[in-house]
Amino acid sequence: MKKSIVLFLFIIAVNTILASNYFPFAAEVISKELETNISMIEVDVYIKFSDTLTWNIEPVFNLPENWLANSITNFEGQTFYPNDEIIYTFELTYNLDSLPFFPERMDIIFPLNEQKKTTIGCNIYFTPYNTVEIWNLIDFYYQPRRWLIKSNHPNAQRIDLSKQEIPPSNINWEQVYPIDREDDNEHNFQPVRIPGLAYEILMDIEEEEEPEGDKGKRFTGEVTGQLVTWIYNDFDEMVIIPLAGIKY
Repeated sequence: MKKSIVLFLFIIAVNTILASNYFPFAAEVISKELETNISMIEVDVYIKFSDTLTWNIEPVFNLPENWLANSITNFEGQTFYPNDEIIYTFELTYNLDSLPFFPERMDIIFPLNEQKKTTIGCNIYFTPYNTVEIWNLIDFYYQPRRWLIKSNHPNAQRIDLSKQEIPPSNINWEQVYPIDREDDNEHNFQPVRIPGLAYEILMDIEEEEEPEGDKGKRFTGEVTGQLVTWIYNDFDEMVIIPLAGIKY
């Protein structure tokens, strides 16, 4: 009898925890690159429902200083059902005269009620060749780049670059970091630093073949060494971790 009561209370506790964490939809910012030289972009959020919900949500934005965001789409009063998919769009404005050198993180908060909410994040990067990159948190790391750490480059300043001046990575990222793989991988990458970029381009130097005859296009940059591994953090986001300096 006592075991049955304990088991019953345990089931209630588990169901309570699951209910408190349950949210009727999943959301993710759609990564994209925009060609623009104006002080406004539109950001799209993909939403898929797992339960029936009548939309009565006013998103809240956690933004960098002096940025503004306003909803464009209005789903007020509409009812959505399991497996329904929608695109929520908002307008993001900023000052063109003071664009940041580094990517800026922002969050969109969807409050279901006073106790329950879900938060999704994205990074906005203003390239030196007049485009804006919008990255959800997985795509931000899931590419052959090593983003610079802001505190290590306090005097970084924006300069104009042509996209043709930037070498593409020769790494097949889908093979290096398959998204469904759970075990750690270690790779010797050679980051190439291009002045004006907020990231280094990861190259597989060993697999780079010398072209026959024509030497091809040449780029100016600085090559440095890096040993990295990748992990999933507590937010189920894939992050790249440099291993330089680790002792055992």
